[in-house]
Amino acid sequence: MATSSYLSMEWFLNRLEARVFIEDWRRHYNEIRPHSSLNYQTPHEFVGNLTNECKRLPNTP
Repeated sequence: MATSSYLSMEWFLNRLEARVFIEDWRRHYNEIRPHSSLNYQTPHEFVGNLTNECKRLPNTP
């Protein structure tokens, strides 16, 4: 669902409530959900896999 259509479905009682809701949504969208550009991995999984790949590379001076 697109950002604007998702957020437009919500009614907020005040700015603080909106800020908390939007921050939760932003964190989920950017940090928790899988991303197609990362081969359908979460950013955390992607970094973990990248770190493991780097550890397998031989050390060069």
